[in-house]
Amino acid sequence: MEEKTRFKDSSEFELAMRDLLGKRYYGSAGGFSDFSFCKRCLLSAIRRIRKRLNEIVTMDERLGHTSSSVLDNLERESMRISTKANNDWAIIANLLHLVSYLLGYDWQDGKTHRNVIFYQDKAQQQTDWLIDKGKKREYLDAFRLEEKHRFMLVNLLNSKNIPEYQIAELLGISIEKVRKTLKFIQKYENEKGEKFPTL
Repeated sequence: MEEKTRFKDSSEFELAMRDLLGKRYYGSAGGFSDFSFCKRCLLSAIRRIRKRLNEIVTMDERLGHTSSSVLDNLERESMRISTKANNDWAIIANLLHLVSYLLGYDWQDGKTHRNVIFYQDKAQQQTDWLIDKGKKREYLDAFRLEEKHRFMLVNLLNSKNIPEYQIAELLGISIEKVRKTLKFIQKYENEKGEKFPTL
């Protein structure tokens, strides 16, 4: 009975694995009713996390050591997953321990002892935006994110009857660029039969 309550379909686990390891885990929720599948997934996740930490933790020796130690513990506990060994809380505790280190907490005093900086380059930002918006903005897929926003700003300012030269001045682009953008927007609206999207 305990096995059925511990190992069951889990869309949450599927989503976590998709975030970490990609589309191959799409539709895998039913697999988590099998303890051996849970074990394989958790070990794959640990390998991916360890690899990424080795890439990004280069200047903080203590964080590298402590996070690696927690991952070792997590790996050991994951190897023990079975219908007989109920070590779920040990796994949860190690995951929380790892998260606390990665968010800057340390020294067991509930205070942060390192700063965490999250950063996206332009290509990552663009990919993230496209994934988030899905197919709603297909017409702009060929443009970089900042260019998409510029098109929308030009359109917005134009709709407020602001002259082209003022739009150019406000956005720091040439009047010619403003005119080309407005032509593109007009063409889009004519071909699609709908209003150009706004910000």
